Amino acid sequence: MPAWYMAIMMESEDVQWRPKLNADLSDHGPDDHKLIIEFEGDLEKMPWISNLSCGNATVDLNVLATSMPRLFDKAWLRGHGPQEASVAVMGNHHIIEINLKKS
Repeated sequence: MPAWYMAIMMESEDVQWRPKLNADLSDHGPDDHKLIIEFEGDLEKMPWISNLSCGNATVDLNVLATSMPRLFDKAWLRGHGPQEASVAVMGNHHIIEINLKKS
């Protein structure tokens, strides 16, 4: 099962995060090495994702961990840095899927 998180950008541009599935993972992380983030809001404003318009989205897990350490500063994510991601878009709702590559 993947590690799955939800994030909603408020009008103030603050982002509210919460785990959706598999939040209490061991230090080894999910068995399928997959991280999914459901994001509602303006994804372009997030410093941890880049290359959205090119179709080759990249999520920098180090920046993500810095911006939300409570959820993402975990042993199984540390040191992975930038990772390729697929992004499905439905209006202002995004599903970001990252298959973690070994560092």
